[in-house]
Amino acid sequence: MPRILSLSDPANASLETSARAIYEQAFEPEEKVPFEGLWQSARKVQAEIGIHFWGLAVEDNLLGTAWFCTFPKERLGYLGYIAISSAGRGQGYGEILMKAVLAQVDDLFQRETGQPPLATFWEVRDPEEATDEAERNLRLRRIRFYQKFGAQTLPVAYRCPPVAAGQPEVDFKLMAVTSPAGGPLDRALMKQIALAGLVKMEGADPQSVYVQRALASIESA
Repeated sequence: MPRILSLSDPANASLETSARAIYEQAFEPEEKVPFEGLWQSARKVQAEIGIHFWGLAVEDNLLGTAWFCTFPKERLGYLGYIAISSAGRGQGYGEILMKAVLAQVDDLFQRETGQPPLATFWEVRDPEEATDEAERNLRLRRIRFYQKFGAQTLPVAYRCPPVAAGQPEVDFKLMAVTSPAGGPLDRALMKQIALAGLVKMEGADPQSVYVQRALASIESA
């Protein structure tokens, strides 16, 4: 039976190699921050952001990982990434892990603030900007996967600064699911999401062209 475990727990440090391997094979180079930063961030006390690193294991094999955050002030959750190893794909493990992450975000907010999150959000790549048909289909499958959980695509021009030295800027689409799923995503909430993503997670200056472009696109949507 699959089990969910916290990779933030120092007792699970032996799983770092497996978690790294899943992360490295799951995403395009320009999307990946150095793994060491993700691994260490989940082991530090953060002032304004709760950072969590979870895994899905079957027996002693780590088959999936998810890195996610909570923003108590904004009442938002953020899914940095979720990935299933090649050996675990096609067996429903992605849905199990995604459901667990969303439930945990909701539980954290209920325990810490007495309220559910307004939404949990994440970035996806645009299928229409893929360089080949295989990549386009992969991006479409990811979007359809998230739609199973009630996620909506936001009309935001969301360009991120480089995630690491030597990397390019990257255009993403934003997706979000409200709590409960299917709730309204008005302009105010979309702006809050864009600011949390670009400023708090991507490190953009609030006055930068990245932020101003995103906010302007929401106003004109």
